[in-house]
Amino acid sequence: VEPCGAALADCENALAEPARFVEADVAFHFAIVQATHNTLLVALHRAVLDWLCNQRTVSIEPQGSARAAHRAHRRVYEAIAAH
Repeated sequence: VEPCGAALADCENALAEPARFVEADVAFHFAIVQATHNTLLVALHRAVLDWLCNQRTVSIEPQGSARAAHRAHRRVYEAIAAH
């Protein structure tokens, strides 16, 4: 859970910097994938990494989108931490 929390904090600290936010966002997703200990999911994440980075860059362009994504990530993190 700790890598997810650290990546979530990085997302929050990068809200005003889109490139840093995308990097932290992708790290958050990867931390969740790694927490599954599922080698297939890890390989899949790595296979779509470039696409995911591009998609996240576009999806946070509208004002407020990064903040909304961060709120959603916080809810996901809290659900994971609760189990």
